[in-house]
Amino acid sequence: MINPAKPANGNDFTIGGGSLQDVRTGAPLAARSYRGGPFVIADANAAEALPIVQAWQAAAGDATAVHRLTSGSFMPDVSRLLVGAPRIAILKDGNEAIAFNELNAAGIPDAVGGTWTVASPDLLTESDIAGPTESNHADGALLHSRAAWRGSVLFSRCTTPRPRPPRRSFARSVRG
Repeated sequence: MINPAKPANGNDFTIGGGSLQDVRTGAPLAARSYRGGPFVIADANAAEALPIVQAWQAAAGDATAVHRLTSGSFMPDVSRLLVGAPRIAILKDGNEAIAFNELNAAGIPDAVGGTWTVASPDLLTESDIAGPTESNHADGALLHSRAAWRGSVLFSRCTTPRPRPPRRSFARSVRG
């Protein structure tokens, strides 16, 4: 959920107090504002999703905040409807250890269920993402062969100046 009209670092939506519950503890929560493109599960899918979320929290032992709306409703702007698990990829930019640490600390495994390392299958180079051609911007690793977005999340923590601009195919594949 992303509010397209929000200012930089603004909130995507706010839910009043008395309407929220912490999923892990069951404790009621005060009014809360959400930002950063929070992930929301539709009410129609909540009963099916809850045991999955609870099992994830128990197995991962992480501190991911998951809240349940206990009364009322809201209609936030839907940025993208997720209909399957997203592919998570890390850009091999020399700073990938930062993303490894973040994903491993959150208990989010790589594509084969393991800890993120330099051997993880979704550690991608610019060439992997750009694809083999400069003319077809849809033949890279983040897209299906039909040029449909794969629901990919690309982590890049490059904090140093780039010696050269990225290939046009790379930039178009990442931006969509």
